[in-house]
Amino acid sequence: MPLNVYQCAACQHTIEKIQKYSDQPLKECPACHRQTLSRVISPSNFHLGGSGWYNDGYGTKKSASNTTGETK
Repeated sequence: MPLNVYQCAACQHTIEKIQKYSDQPLKECPACHRQTLSRVISPSNFHLGGSGWYNDGYGTKKSASNTTGETK
């Protein structure tokens, strides 16, 4: 289940809540009890590292058809 971060537009109070994807988003701030709570979009932590599919499949390799230098 994802960790959602919410921030109140009125009092700037921030909370973190573990919720299912099917759960409704929170609306009421637990600090000031106003209906001004909205979800904060966090940057992704996804990173491709090492010698994976990009280096193996999309690296800077010379094409095999013209490596000998001969012309047809």
